[in-house]
Formats: sequence, structure tokens, C-alpha cells
Amino acid sequence: MLFPAVLLTIIAALQVALYGLSAHALQLAVSEGGARARAQPGDTAAAVSTVQGDVSLLAGGMVQNIDVRVSGGQGDNLTVAASGYVVSLIPGIHLRIEASSTGPAQLFRASG
Repeated sequence: MLFPAVLLTIIAALQVALYGLSAHALQLAVSEGGARARAQPGDTAAAVSTVQGDVSLLAGGMVQNIDVRVSGGQGDNLTVAASGYVVSLIPGIHLRIEASSTGPAQLFRASG
């Protein structure tokens, strides 16, 4: 009777660890994609591929259905946002993770 409770506790702890690792990997990838988007304004495909590539490199297959969006905010700000789902160890549980990075675009301006 004790074994099922211990097993469920272990699986739940592993699910929490997967969630934390996946969320961290997504945030790092979005930060890197945001830096690329701000360095090359207008090249959204490079930012999207950077995020997707970094997530697969850092988290392997733990993050599924990754959706990456690049948008220009007010003024010169650019935002890269991504979301996805963590692989579920417990059937029926779908944990969504989200991350975003916003900052000014690196633009050359005339002096004077």
C-alpha cells in the first residue's frame, strides 16, 4: 500500500524537475533569440530559428509544440515570446511554459 504512494511522489517530483528545466531552457533560448532579433531588426526568421534551435539543444525533446513570436513594440523595442508544453509523465497533465524577452533594437543613428 505504501509503494504506489512513493511511486506517485517520485513521478510527481520528476515532473516538477522537468517543468523547471524546460522553463529555464525556454527562457535562455528566448533571451538569445531576443538578442539576435535586436541585433538584426527585421530578420525575424533568424530569431525564431535561434529560439527553436537553442530549446532543442538545451532541453532535447522535453519541450513540445514550441510557438515563437517576434513583434515590434512601442518605439524601437522588439519582443520575442515563446511558449510550449512540457513532456508529461502523468497522463492528462499538460503543463504550459512561456517566456519573453523585450529590449531596444540596435539601430544606427546619425550623430548631431
